[in-house]
This record gives sequence, structure tokens and C-alpha cells, in this order.
Amino acid sequence: MLKTIVDIIEDVKQQELEYGIKEYSVYNNEKNYYNPILKFFHDHDAELYCPEILQQYYEMISQKHENSEVSDHRFRDIKRCIKRIRSCAETGSVDFTKNHPKTYQPSENGMNLYADILEFHHCAETISNNNQAILRNFICYLEQKEIALQDISDNVIMDFIDAAKTTYRQSNGYIRQSMVLVSDYLKSQGICLKMNYRELQMKGRRERMIEPFTVDEISRILSSIDAGSKTGIRDKAIILLAYSTGLRAIDITSLHLTDIDYKKGYVSVVQSKTGQPVFLPLNASTMNAVADYILKERPDSDDTHIFLSSRAPFNPLRGSRSLGNISRKYCRIAEIEKKPGRDFHSFRRSFASGMSSAEIPLTIISQMLGHTGINSDKPYLSYNEKQMQLCALDFSDIPLTNGIYAKEGDGA
Repeated sequence: MLKTIVDIIEDVKQQELEYGIKEYSVYNNEKNYYNPILKFFHDHDAELYCPEILQQYYEMISQKHENSEVSDHRFRDIKRCIKRIRSCAETGSVDFTKNHPKTYQPSENGMNLYADILEFHHCAETISNNNQAILRNFICYLEQKEIALQDISDNVIMDFIDAAKTTYRQSNGYIRQSMVLVSDYLKSQGICLKMNYRELQMKGRRERMIEPFTVDEISRILSSIDAGSKTGIRDKAIILLAYSTGLRAIDITSLHLTDIDYKKGYVSVVQSKTGQPVFLPLNASTMNAVADYILKERPDSDDTHIFLSSRAPFNPLRGSRSLGNISRKYCRIAEIEKKPGRDFHSFRRSFASGMSSAEIPLTIISQMLGHTGINSDKPYLSYNEKQMQLCALDFSDIPLTNGIYAKEGDGA
């Protein structure tokens, strides 16, 4: 008997709960992924499940992903939910298997040890993919070194950590978590370890120098925005607000209509990251852009957030994910070179770097960024090409009249 798409999704949600997925996550899947699929079916006048329509939805989302309208993270979540719907419709059971390949494959005995560690911690269903990979890597490391379970020591674990840090360059936290799982299991087997891996201080990765957008690039980004498009006025207001105030994405999407004082020309917000209130001046161009959006393009809604989605039910935009999609879209249109680490947050870097180039005191820059300490400003001010070039100058224009570096005859 053919099932309706509604019944299949309800069945998927029930199996998600029975599998152990938290109610909040199931609700999030329904709201953000299953409901849009339902709407797509309804738009095609289809009540019964149809694999061709589901495939059409997937192809539409894939195209949006290629156009940077759908983020990588959201695209992965949508694909996972489509897979669950398809498997439930075709077999009656939801396929919860992971799609990623297992890089490290221990022997059968090694996999038994892997299963024992997970069973000891009751985390077989909840452990992250990164922790799974690191645990399998650790067991493969033991097998390669021919180290028996009873011979594992703190030295063995620390040697593995040193090796793992070269493989998982940005996963120090996962490495430590995995070694906590290992050490707790080993202690339960009577193997003596002296170190407390919960207190292990992992050396952080080296700070990357992320280049901000240049003034020319920002000009090209703004010029690429079509004010006549469905979201053009909104997107221009958001980018101007980010560049002229240095506000984070989450603080921009949290702004309410009452947070901007047009008479005094400033915006006030309590920062989500630090909890610190900031009052930032707004230039005329930015205020006009925000006002244009509110008066001409913003949907009629009782929600008091300034920036709303362009589709019903017109919810507020969501932090860095939504605004990151916006910045990538216009960087692609403006043919801005894609550089490592540059995204929406780079408008904040451009704001800080611009003030630094104008020789505004660091204390003022720190206050404008809403930082609680000057050390927090370093990543934002590290890329100042003009000032960095000064570091390479010699002393030819600086008179040295005494000391060991003074030329003969110049000193006293």
C-alpha cells in the first residue's frame, strides 16, 4: 500500500526518537528539513510519496549549494534527512548508517577492543565521527607497534598524541577526549596510568593570519548587489552594517528595530559572545541602507528583529550561517578571490584593520570591537600590510649619534 509523504515523515521522526536522537534534534529536523520537503511535495500536488519528486528536491538543493545559497553544513543535513525518508519509504526502516568512509580499520581483535571502550562508556550511539576515527587510529597504532593491551602506558599514549596532532591539526580537543575514553577504560581493566588526561593541556594550533577584505574588494561586493532582487536591499544593509561597525554576524541578526537610534546616529547591542553592551556610531550610508530595507523590502511581520528571511513565515536570520551564505554569494558574483579563512567575519577584520591604518589608538579599537581585553585584538590587527612593511626598514633615516651602532666620527 502506498503511503503519503506525511505518514512517512512521521514514521521517520518516530524511528529517530526510538534510535536515541534527542527530541530537540528531531524537532529541528522537522522544522528545518522535513517541512520544506513536505511543502515541495504539496507544491507539486503530491500527497503520496514519490521518489522522483524527492529526487527533484535533492537536485534543486544541490544547485542552490553550488550557487552558495545553501551552506555546506546545511546541505549535509538535508542529504541525511532525504536518505532517511527514502530508506523508510523503500524498506520501512530508517537507515542511520554514516556516509563517511572509515579511514582506520583495525583487525577483528582491534575492533573488539574498540567496541569494548564504547560499551564501557555507553556512548556507541552518541560518540562523534572525529572521536570514532581517533579511537580506531589509536588501536591501529597499537597494532602497528605490536603493543599489547597490558603494555599500554602513559608514554605510549603521549607518543600517539604527538603522532595524531600531525594528522588532526585542528582537533586537539577530540584527541584529548578520545584519550580520556581510552585511559578510563584501561584503568577499569587494572592497567596503571598516572596521568589525568582530562587535565591534559593540548598546545593550540598556530594562529592563522587571515587577510581582511580590501576597500576595493568591499566596493566590488557592494556594486555586485542587485537592489532590484528579492533580497538585494537587505543584503546591502547587512554588509554595510558589518563593515562600518565591525559587529559579529550573530549580533547583526539579533538586532531589533529599537536598537538603532536614527536621530543620534548609533546602534546599541549587547554582544552575544561577551555579554558586553556596545554603542557604535553609524554613518549616513549605513543608516540609509537599513532604513531602505525596513521601509521598502522588509516583510510585514510582528517580529521585531530587523533582518528577516524573505520567505514566509519570515523568521529572523540565523547568525554566521545565514550571513556567511550572503557574503559567499556576492564574493562569487564580484569574482573576489577565495582565500583561506575569509568569510563574513572578515568584514569585522576589515573594520579593525581600517582603524589601525588610520592610526586610531588600540584602546579605542578594542572598545569599538567590544573586546574585554587588548589581547583579543591581535587576530584582527595582524594584517596591516603598510605597517608590516615598516618593520623591514633599516636605520638609514634614523640618526644614531652614540652607542655601538653609531658610525665612527658620529658619536661623542
